[in-house]
Amino acid sequence: MTMLLTSLLLFGLTSGASFDKSGPVLHWKLDEGQVTVARDSSGHGFDGVIGAAWVTSSVGNVLRLDGTPGSTVSVELPLKSRLGHGSWSVSAWVKPKQFAIDSRQNQRRLFAYGLYPESEFNVDLLSDGRPSFYQCYRHGGRDQAFYAEAPTSLALDRWAFLAVVSDRNSGSMEIFINGVLRSKGPLPKDVDPDLNVSGLFTTGSGWQNYMGDVAEVQLFSRAESPAEIKAEFAQIKGRFGVVPTQQELISDAIQSAQDDLDGADKAWAAHGDTASARSLAKVVANAGAPPAYRSYAELRLAQGDLRTGDRSKARATYARIAANPTYPAIHREEAAEQIRELDRTGKGLPPRDPNASKIVPSHLPSVRQRFFVSPAGNDANPGTKQRPIATLAAARDRVRAAVSAHKKGTIEVELAPGEYKLVQSVTFTARDTGTAESPVVYRAEKPGTTTFYGGARLTGFNPVTDPAILGRLPTESRGKVVQLDLRARGITDFGKLAVRGFGQAPSPPTLELYIDGKPQTLARWPNTGFVTPAKLVEPGNNSTDSPSVLAYQGDRPARWLHAEDPWLFGYFQYLWADGTVQVAKIDPDAKTFTTAHPYHYGAPGMTDEQGIKFYAFNLLEEIDIPGEWYLDRNTGILYLYPPANFAHSTVEISMLTTPMVTAEHLNHVRFEGLKFDLGRSDGLDLTDCRDCQMVGCTVKRMALNGVCVHGGSRDSLISCDISDTGRRATEIIGGDRAALTPGGHVVANCLIHDFGRIDRTYTPGIQLEGVGNHVVHNVFYNCPSSAMRIEGNDHVIEYNEVHHVLLESDDQGSMELFGNPTYRGVVFRYNYYHDLGTGAQEKLVAGQAGIRLDDAISGVLIYGNVFVRAANGVFGGVQINSGRDNVIDNNVFVDSARAISGGYYAGNGVWAQLAGAARPPDFIVNDLYRRRYPEMKLLLTEPAVNHVWRNVFYRIGQDLSRSQSSFDVIGNGFFPSLNPGFVDPGHRDFRLNPKRPFALPGFQPIPFSEIGLYRDPWRSHLK
Repeated sequence: MTMLLTSLLLFGLTSGASFDKSGPVLHWKLDEGQVTVARDSSGHGFDGVIGAAWVTSSVGNVLRLDGTPGSTVSVELPLKSRLGHGSWSVSAWVKPKQFAIDSRQNQRRLFAYGLYPESEFNVDLLSDGRPSFYQCYRHGGRDQAFYAEAPTSLALDRWAFLAVVSDRNSGSMEIFINGVLRSKGPLPKDVDPDLNVSGLFTTGSGWQNYMGDVAEVQLFSRAESPAEIKAEFAQIKGRFGVVPTQQELISDAIQSAQDDLDGADKAWAAHGDTASARSLAKVVANAGAPPAYRSYAELRLAQGDLRTGDRSKARATYARIAANPTYPAIHREEAAEQIRELDRTGKGLPPRDPNASKIVPSHLPSVRQRFFVSPAGNDANPGTKQRPIATLAAARDRVRAAVSAHKKGTIEVELAPGEYKLVQSVTFTARDTGTAESPVVYRAEKPGTTTFYGGARLTGFNPVTDPAILGRLPTESRGKVVQLDLRARGITDFGKLAVRGFGQAPSPPTLELYIDGKPQTLARWPNTGFVTPAKLVEPGNNSTDSPSVLAYQGDRPARWLHAEDPWLFGYFQYLWADGTVQVAKIDPDAKTFTTAHPYHYGAPGMTDEQGIKFYAFNLLEEIDIPGEWYLDRNTGILYLYPPANFAHSTVEISMLTTPMVTAEHLNHVRFEGLKFDLGRSDGLDLTDCRDCQMVGCTVKRMALNGVCVHGGSRDSLISCDISDTGRRATEIIGGDRAALTPGGHVVANCLIHDFGRIDRTYTPGIQLEGVGNHVVHNVFYNCPSSAMRIEGNDHVIEYNEVHHVLLESDDQGSMELFGNPTYRGVVFRYNYYHDLGTGAQEKLVAGQAGIRLDDAISGVLIYGNVFVRAANGVFGGVQINSGRDNVIDNNVFVDSARAISGGYYAGNGVWAQLAGAARPPDFIVNDLYRRRYPEMKLLLTEPAVNHVWRNVFYRIGQDLSRSQSSFDVIGNGFFPSLNPGFVDPGHRDFRLNPKRPFALPGFQPIPFSEIGLYRDPWRSHLK
């Protein structure tokens, strides 16, 4: 009651007075002692009601808040003195006694203003002492909020001057500690909170109350400038005995360096490189600044010397950068590359060697023995040109005998054009291995004309005449569907449908139907996309085998009551985890599906938290458009709604149920120019092989994976085409994480597309695992989920183009790592990500990103990449879920709502797991890792940041979607509409225009024209 009376009295006293906004709205010195009203020294009369206790300290009387709801100071400002729609500032001297609190939201509230959730701002101290700012408001019936936090912590039992500024004119949120800017984040563009809704201002709040001493509280209805805040701190810091901490000294050095960089930018914009050099030299000389600031400044100095024509001075500066072990490795590498370019141009050569990043197959010694294979041959023949062998298996056996002779020179098997039917795997073992001096080559006589085939061609289709079948067909397809008795043609292995998908049992070999080379659709409803259930009736429970029950919408499923084996494919819990379930019962009265077994992944059964979506398949009753088919596994009859011009079409089914080629402990063997086509399983599986190569090969139409390389070392896929796989295009696994021994596997100049057709999530173009493997100059496109998934350390992924991926799955990156902060040293360099994701076509709970570092992935380098329309949902082109120590340097982000999203978050479960005693075995933290990755010495210490340097944000809505306090930000450029200097961004040419200066000083040109495929003897055309 006292508070209310006081507030009303204050309103009456001041409602008619004019209000001066230049000074503070209120200023509580809080030095009176033993009174219940905090006197306002601003002259406005906004005295506060005190519920806290007074204490006498070394600085005199101060107010002590004890962490209870009533321990506050508060006042209700009259309407004309409230903060309205403008800027504001709040500050105080604080001496915290405790940060943590026993609550899920582990933070204590220092200031609150307004009314939640209509319009309020808060200043809190997090459990680690870092100040944070939060503002919420209601607009158009929706709750809006934004947030910022500082990377610098306050200390317990130590006075500090804290100021928070919301500057509507500059569009920024700022947090100052002891007069120094510690955090600056962007205000959302459309932010418009009305702080006139309520004028209640509280120090201490009634929610998770601040615990500690407080003095000198000020509230402004404008944005105080950094100079004003610094002056306020300097004026009174002697009274509070402030001595800067080491962290504050570092922050001060950073601020000094940033001020000098800002001065260099202004001088460069006005007068060019020479004018900016003095400020940059001050940054280099600032011994307290982090090395990245100094290396960035030196790189700019060298770049300026090049522009002014002093090549000798530039080279010396680059040499100094390259030799400085304290500088970031990427800046030292960039300097070394610039030296190489200067040396090349000094010899009259182009600056860059266009072949430097291209991978060529290993050199082969001269041929010492050759065998010939032909579809018209005979395995009893000796394998000469005149009397060739007929099969790959027989050729292998001939090679086996030749290898045992232990002579030098290449052993070559030349395969004539034609089709080689495979009915079982061709198996290679250590008995078939070559050596560096005597490698073995299986080579097509004419590349691309030799095909190993695992299918069967079908002819003799007839119209359906059985009245019972016609009655089950939809009206629109009756009289158009044809049938074929497979058993009558000797085909009796139909495979089986089984539960499959992410988190389910391994997928079985799968029969597929192709017409004119294209996969046809196992009859489904709806014909495209998904439907949503009317209701999740029963989630199901795997532990009790209780089925899942879904209520469906509409009456269409009532037609399926005689279906022998109906199935549902969909997303039954998470929109990133696909799966199938068999339908045991359709109830047309209740309009429900009951599954044969419960869906199981994660939770015991289905959940609709993210929104279930599905389609039904394997239904004769749904053959209603050309290309749909159904196989009755009881009768062996195949039903098909044929496409137009069917009389001239080639119809095929896959037959081979094992991998086409398996190899184990095989060394120095090359497959060159061969095709592997149409199987129910994998294409080629190589296990523990070394120095084996696939060069210029094609692997396509496999129902499972294309090429699997498991273990071994230095195996290569070069200039291959891999497509139309039901699961992954490739699996490349090599290297020892425990010892950080590289695998050395390479995937180069490969065209990888149309993968993940059947199992649609976590089935990428390349599943890359282990240590030290290289993925370079490839093109990926057309898949429902990721182009690559990466696990392990020290992989290099560069010069790749990725487009039209993530066409279905939510919460994914086109290239993604997950869940292990000891996966370090991975490099993404010079890749082009564009036109990714579903856009607005599908509901996204989370988002889709070009590169995603999921669940605490740390220590990754993302350098020189181009992201164009490479973000959807709430994700940016790069999305960081709670990781730290990642470097995002010298990249280009174009035409997306967000460029970089997320950031470090200490509350992620991976960090808690890593800090505990029960670490998973793949979390490796030992001396070897600490030496290789020095930042791991501070793995669980804070502050934890990610580094965002020299990036170009062009036509981007938001550069960083989290407060910049969780990022180390240097030298970035934000260009809402002005082309910063690309040749022709409208036509996807992101080379730098040599005729105009680039608008971001320090940015290093990206070799954009070198990205993607290149011509070589096995790839004459670039697709």
